[in-house]
Amino acid sequence: MISNVESTRFTFQSIKQIVLIAAWFGLLTGIGEAVLNVDSQRRYAFELVAGMALFDCALFLVVAASYCAVHFFQKRVFGFTGLVFILACLAVNDWVRILYHGPRRWLVASIVLVLSARVAYLFNRYTKKTLRLQRYTLPWMIAMAAILAIIPIGRHVVEARAEARLPKPAAGLRNVVVIVVDTLRADHLSLYGYDRNTSPNLARIAEQGVTFENAMASSSWTLPSHASMLTGRYPHDHGAEYKSSVLDGRLPVIGEDFQKLGYRTGAFSANNYYFTRRQGFGEGFIHFDDYIGSLHDAFDKTRYFVRLGEFAYDQNWTRRPLGTHTAEDVNRRTLQWIDGGSRPFFVFLNYMDVHSPYIPVAPYRGSFSQRWHTDGQTGVKATHDYAQQRLDAYDECIQYVDVQIQRLFEELRKRGRDKDTVVVITSDHGEAFNEHGLWGHNNALYRELIHVPLIIWAPGYVPSGLRVARPVSTTALAPTLLSLVGATSRATFATPSLSLFWTSPQQVEDWPDTLSELAYFQGRDHTLTTSRGAQVSLTTAEWHLIIGPDGPMLYRCCENLSERENLANTAKGHELVPKLTHEIAVMRTGAEKADDSRKIAVSRFE
Repeated sequence: MISNVESTRFTFQSIKQIVLIAAWFGLLTGIGEAVLNVDSQRRYAFELVAGMALFDCALFLVVAASYCAVHFFQKRVFGFTGLVFILACLAVNDWVRILYHGPRRWLVASIVLVLSARVAYLFNRYTKKTLRLQRYTLPWMIAMAAILAIIPIGRHVVEARAEARLPKPAAGLRNVVVIVVDTLRADHLSLYGYDRNTSPNLARIAEQGVTFENAMASSSWTLPSHASMLTGRYPHDHGAEYKSSVLDGRLPVIGEDFQKLGYRTGAFSANNYYFTRRQGFGEGFIHFDDYIGSLHDAFDKTRYFVRLGEFAYDQNWTRRPLGTHTAEDVNRRTLQWIDGGSRPFFVFLNYMDVHSPYIPVAPYRGSFSQRWHTDGQTGVKATHDYAQQRLDAYDECIQYVDVQIQRLFEELRKRGRDKDTVVVITSDHGEAFNEHGLWGHNNALYRELIHVPLIIWAPGYVPSGLRVARPVSTTALAPTLLSLVGATSRATFATPSLSLFWTSPQQVEDWPDTLSELAYFQGRDHTLTTSRGAQVSLTTAEWHLIIGPDGPMLYRCCENLSERENLANTAKGHELVPKLTHEIAVMRTGAEKADDSRKIAVSRFE
């Protein structure tokens, strides 16, 4: 065995020891990274262990091989202690940077060096005991990773059995595809009058279907909005309103209705933070792919793989960062799943490409600006150049998604599925670009944060080129999907089916106004209104009222798109605010009359 000061040649025994040390450190680093990701990235630790452990093990073995190569070519002795120090630096750096996201890099470097030096010292002092511990624990770590690696196989077996138990579907049932482009605000689509040609394909698709010009999300962030689309209920009903919330199964979801009709049900989510099985969205979907579980997906989530991908993207070596899940990836997995069965299918997709940090995929990067960046900061004052860079990158991401949606349509046509499939394209919320001093989302209920696209496409089955100006809620998605396949709508839905706009126009004269809600997030940045109280808004055919801790805000809808002129304190505002506030209270309490304590309708969150 090579000591720290002797022998200039590796022996077979010493190489075995080097492999043992590297493999042990690598597996330990991967297991630790998976466990730490539970809190930092809200993912299942046990599903990440196998992939992260194997990737880090392979990485550490490469480092050890490089260490040996340096020794061979330089004819110098480095010893085991030096190798242990290097591997310990990699492990500690990985863990510390997951736990600490502050700006003091010198602090991280100091911690890494001090702890790694301590580990190397202990190894040097207790070499035999340490090697014995590694030999004893290594098989257990390998066994754990191997056992957890078969979880996806077990899931496939469970899914096959669930599909086998489905009832026989009726003849002629239409397939249903729902595409949610996460964080896509409607007014950045050329389809909705944007001056940049960001969405030519969506414009052509809309010409063959129904476009809702003023669709409003039920909230300004992912979790409550998706829950509303799948349950047909507003956030105050389903309760999935906080980052720690889950869709708890109290309310039936649309996937269960489709299964009762004999449909295969699947979901494919690139948003593996909030639209995931962990948040309760697996209910109603026999297959739910949130990029958590397979070895390949776990590789993509390891910190060193992500950093490698970012570096390769910055150097223009790759058209996108390694480890990111694009609309192209979601489409590929979706089509593989569609091809795997003969039953009618209901599939729900989430694209994350338009979400911050706005990383345009080549060749769309630079189509609106030669300058691009990936800084995802929010809540800061920024220069015009900074704002324009972010907006340019956002629009370039929209271009990419527009093309990928068209490619999904083309693949459906190749499979002969376009004639018997209904496609719905929408978003869960918008995005702010400093219009009201805010960036990002989940911080207010202004129009730019809740106005989303909504297109229903089924040539020959829904009208072509119909545009509906009346404000509607994406909460109506659930009853609409059922009506489009000829199923009976449930009484538990908060709104009627949108299909009434072309099947029974006389019934939409008294269409309900749309509600949007944002819960109180205690402990957030005090400059954000949600850190001081909840918000609720009501969108009517003429008005948009927002009620929150800063008082009522009343804007005209839907002409004052920037919502700059608050009319709450005008004579018209004094007339309308009490009436609209009362309407909000009635919608949220279900009562015909609401007393003064319920008028603001947000006290439940405070």
